[in-house]
Amino acid sequence: MAFGRRGIPAVCLGLLVGCSAGSATSSPPDPLGGGSGSTGAGGSGVGGSVGLGGQSSGGAPLFTNGGESGSDGGSPASGGASQGGTGANPSCTPPQDQAADETCDGLDNDLDGFVDEDCPCTVGQEQPCFDGPPSQASASNCHKGTQKCVSSGEFGQWGHCDGSGCGDVVRTEVCDNGVDDDCDGAVDEGCYLDAVVNLDGDCLSAFCPPQAPNPIGCQITMEGGDTRGCVSHAPGSPEVYFQEGNACPTCLPIIGCTGGAGRVSGTLRCSSGTDPVPLDATNCVINKADPSYPTPSGSPITQAISGCAQ
Repeated sequence: MAFGRRGIPAVCLGLLVGCSAGSATSSPPDPLGGGSGSTGAGGSGVGGSVGLGGQSSGGAPLFTNGGESGSDGGSPASGGASQGGTGANPSCTPPQDQAADETCDGLDNDLDGFVDEDCPCTVGQEQPCFDGPPSQASASNCHKGTQKCVSSGEFGQWGHCDGSGCGDVVRTEVCDNGVDDDCDGAVDEGCYLDAVVNLDGDCLSAFCPPQAPNPIGCQITMEGGDTRGCVSHAPGSPEVYFQEGNACPTCLPIIGCTGGAGRVSGTLRCSSGTDPVPLDATNCVINKADPSYPTPSGSPITQAISGCAQ
C-alpha cells in the first residue's frame, strides 16, 4: 500500500474489496458534516499535548522565542482549521510557529497536537519525539520524549509521544474548553482528528489511528445502488465496520471475483479521549434511506458477527 505525506492507511478486515490510503487533519470539535476544516482524534483527558507553558522556577518564560503575551497564535493546518483565533491564555507567551506539512521527523509539524500521525512505521520501532511547537524541540530548557510504533489493524502507526516537555511546570491541554491551556499557541489541539475513509468494496472495516483511537462519529457515502447501509461498532474499539446491502463478496477481485463493486468514502471522526461513544444516525451519517447501527458480537468484525443484514 502506498502512503502519501498526509496519508493514513485505511485498514480493511473481513470480507472486503480493496483499500486505498486516506489522510487526516485536525480541528476543534463541531457537528459532523459541517464546520471549519476536517478533523479528528481527540477528546478529553488522554491525547492532548504535553504542557509546554508557564514559568520556570526562576521566573523566566519556559518558551524562548517570544510573541506577545496573550497572543492567540495558531495557523491553519494543511487541510484543516485554525487551532487559534480565540481562547488565548493571558498567563503565558506562546511561540509563533507556523503550521506546515507533517514530515515524519518526530515533531508536530502541522501543529495539530499529534506527532507523525500520518507516517508509516514498523511495529515495535521507537523514535524520539516532541509534541510541542517544533521551534522549542531543541531549546535548552526542553526535552524530547519517546514514541512507539504500534499495530493499527494491518499496519503500524505511531502512538502517543510520551515524556516530552519544557521546564518544571507542565500544563496539559483540556479539550473542549476553548482555551490554550498548555500555552503552545493552539486551542484544543490533540483532541480530534478526521481519518479519511476511501475504500473499494461493500463490506469493510476502517480504524481510528493509535493517537486518536476512539471513533465518535462519521460522515460516509456508500456508492452502490442499495438503499440499505450498516455501520457496526463496539463502543471503545478503534474499528468501525461498514456494509452496503445484505451481501458480501466471498473472494477478492484479484483472484477473479466479480462481486463487491461498491465504494465507501468520507471521514471517520476519532477522539483521543477514552469515553466510549455509540455510533448512530445522530453522529455517524450515511447516505442511505434505510441505515442501521448494530453493536457487533465480536472483534475483528466480519459480516457474520457485525449484526448487519445478511
